[in-house]
Amino acid sequence: MGQFLVAVVGQFNVAAYMCIAIRIDRNKGAIIVEAKARKDKVNDAQFARMCSLLRHNFAQQGALGVFVTIQGATGFPRGQEKTLRLHDARLRQALFHAKEGVPIVVLTLDDVLALSEPGALPRILRKKVADIELMTNIPINPVTCEPDIMLPSYLADLEAQISQGSKGKLKKPTKKGG
Repeated sequence: MGQFLVAVVGQFNVAAYMCIAIRIDRNKGAIIVEAKARKDKVNDAQFARMCSLLRHNFAQQGALGVFVTIQGATGFPRGQEKTLRLHDARLRQALFHAKEGVPIVVLTLDDVLALSEPGALPRILRKKVADIELMTNIPINPVTCEPDIMLPSYLADLEAQISQGSKGKLKKPTKKGG
């Protein structure tokens, strides 16, 4: 049992494409990831800590907070369950997004297992960010036009498949050249 905190920061084309794909501010671009190997759910106090990190330590860079946890977080619906009640960590998620404009998402064990599919990470994060946007009725980062990002040629097919929202098996990119 333990936890790890990682700040993922990138200024390269792939990092910028990832920010656009999941609809977060690419000018900030930092994704703060906290992984928790605990039997219980992430509670409101732990969620408050992530909010504090994003507000104070990563105010200029923090575009997205991510919890990776086995059980999820308190107050979050289970599975496909829908709820109109906001409480515990889910309430803090909504309030923090409304005040700071920075989404914090929770990846559960099911989400982690789904990462074995190509293109799953941006798809899962985009869905979770859209859920926050829908819940709070506040757009996170409206994209009026996508900038032209030049990716290496061996990633061009993957980029096209992700932008088309491919849910099937993605073709493995082949590296051409060197």
